[in-house]
This record gives sequence, structure tokens and C-alpha cells, in this order.
Amino acid sequence: MPYWRLHYHGIWSCKNRAPLITPELEPKLYEYLRGKGLELGAIMHEVDGIEDHTHIVFSLPPKYAIAELSASSKARVPTGSRTF
Repeated sequence: MPYWRLHYHGIWSCKNRAPLITPELEPKLYEYLRGKGLELGAIMHEVDGIEDHTHIVFSLPPKYAIAELSASSKARVPTGSRTF
């Protein structure tokens, strides 16, 4: 079985760094980001942030490009009447 250890630190910010991540939205957003990473087989070490950006520390198998995780997690997601 092959061994790999690739750790990445990604930062995703809101458009124009607008403070759109509210305390009510945080759990939904972080769970969504964790789920997207797990869909690609990533190990999600940490997902956190503040009102205008998130930090994600993850390990991604070498068969995937980082761009795939980035594109997958940046999709527009309905959260009630808003999208992010």
C-alpha cells in the first residue's frame, strides 16, 4: 500500500472580503467544506475562520489536484434565502 503525506493550508475569502460569515452560518459552512473535502478522499484536519474568510488544513491524496478541491468547495450553495 503506498504511503503519502501531503498537508495543505487553504484560505477562502468572501468576495471583496465582505463580512458574510455569521455565527449562524459558520456551522453549516464548515460542515459543507468538510463534506466536499471528504468527497474527494481528503483528510480534513481543521476548518475554521472568521466573518470574512475561512482556513482549511487538509491532506489530499496525490491522485487529485488541489484545484479540484478548490473548485469543488467554491460552488454556490443554497443556505435558506442566501447563497455563498
